[in-house]
Amino acid sequence: LPYGVRTKALNYPNIHYNVNPVALALTSGYTFVARGYAFNGEHLKELIKKAIVHRGSAFIDVLQPCVTFNNIYTAEYYRSRIHDLQKAGWNPVVERLDEAVEKLQGAIKFSLEEERIPIGIFYVNPHVPLFEERLRKVLKEYPRVNPANSPIERNNAPVLSSDIFEELF
Repeated sequence: LPYGVRTKALNYPNIHYNVNPVALALTSGYTFVARGYAFNGEHLKELIKKAIVHRGSAFIDVLQPCVTFNNIYTAEYYRSRIHDLQKAGWNPVVERLDEAVEKLQGAIKFSLEEERIPIGIFYVNPHVPLFEERLRKVLKEYPRVNPANSPIERNNAPVLSSDIFEELF
């Protein structure tokens, strides 16, 4: 909700500046970034499926009008402003490493649109190594020895008791 906007659920206009979740995800290094619209269920379902099968960090911003408390950003508001990036011809996939910056810049540009609201896939970069792959280069014993496989108890007693925790921290 932008700064200064007041919905019927707020006693005062919003005192916070809004965050652009798509731009935040793009600049934070997510390798799959998309936006869907809750009232376009099939499209949203396809985005979710693509995000799940993507090898890497995925982020989907879901636009969902609140019919009870938000009388400004209504279904009609979104319906008249959304446009599908893929239907408009945007190819978000980084095919070659040398086009990664160009694709990222294009995705950021779309994320900053104000009059129209783009939905669809903004960015996909399958060339970024997975976190696990990068971690294995630094910690050779990973995943054989990792926190998820570490014991949390020995001889039926917790490895880290509240006394030890307080002593450490």
